This record gives sequence, C-alpha cells and structure tokens, in this order.
Amino acid sequence: MIINFDSKKKIDEKDQLIIGSIIQDAFWEKMKWYFSKVSKEEATLLIAKAITYNIGYYYEENDEILGAALLSKSGVPHLNIGKGIRKKIGFWKAFLLKTLFTMSPRNEETLCLQMIAVNPIARGKGIGKKMLDYLDDFTRKEGFKQVVLDVIDNNEGAIKLYKREGYFVTKHMKTKLFTHGMGFDGIFIMKKTY
Repeated sequence: MIINFDSKKKIDEKDQLIIGSIIQDAFWEKMKWYFSKVSKEEATLLIAKAITYNIGYYYEENDEILGAALLSKSGVPHLNIGKGIRKKIGFWKAFLLKTLFTMSPRNEETLCLQMIAVNPIARGKGIGKKMLDYLDDFTRKEGFKQVVLDVIDNNEGAIKLYKREGYFVTKHMKTKLFTHGMGFDGIFIMKKTY
C-alpha cells in the first residue's frame, strides 16, 4: 500500500527513521562524503530529520515500510538542510549538500522526483515499479505536466528502469569537481511528460 506524506496517518519518529535509513542506504555512496564527520547511525538520524515530509510517499506492506519517494514542486523542497546539519557536518559540506540535493523545479507544471528508494530486503520484488506507477497517477491527478529527475551516470540499472517507464535523457551534466570522491563523474537529467 502506498501512503502519501500528507495523508491523515501521522509519520511518527520511528517511521521517519525507517524512511531515513532506506534513503541513506540507497544514496549512501552519493552522501557519505558529506557525513564523514559523523557515524553512519547519526547520519541516518540527520537525514531522517532533514526530510520535510511535505510531498512524497512511502510503500508499506504488512505494517513494514519498504520504500520511499521524496518529491519537490516549485517552492516546496524535499530536504531542509538547516543549522542542525551544519553544526554536525560543517558549513561548506552543508552548503554543498543543500546546493546539490535540494534543487526545486522552476515552474508550477514540473514535479521533481528527488529520491526513490527500496529497502534492500525488498529489492527485486517490483516495489520500485509500483512506486513509479503511483508517481504517474499522482502526477496526473495533481495536474503536473512533467516529472524530472537526476540519476548518476554510472547507475545503469536505474537508467534502464527509468527509460522503460517512459523517461528520456535531456542532459548530461559533468559534476566531477563535486563528485570525484563519490565514484561518479556526472548525472543524467531525465524527464517524462504527461
């Protein structure tokens, strides 16, 4: 079952930690440099608290959260990189994290899929596809004309999945200066129109 962040069911602290852990696990290679001053457990807590839970959803089965999708629309970010994170990881890393991970769409017709992740114990079971199908329905229902996302250029599995789901590459951006230590040289910007 997919549950919107803005549903009547309150996302309690335990669920926030689970969602933060799923996101951290999926994006750790991209984020670990930023959190090098703290333990992985503390990074999970910081990530869970930084998620705004404004727009997005999670996948739950048998009362267990198995996946999450973080979205943003114009003026509504998916992460809040504030003082708490700056104190823990340092000003410059927090600044870069905010710059690279909190881009918002520039118009009202665009929805950004910022992050989508499935718990490692549930991967390969079609949950990611179900979550992308839900994104299609959500996009249409809310009146957005397109969804954009970025994916690191060496994540061939994700690129193939997005292409099968109707996304196409609009741009390749070299990020080597910022991402050299993270194991990738750039990102593909992908888009799906409705």
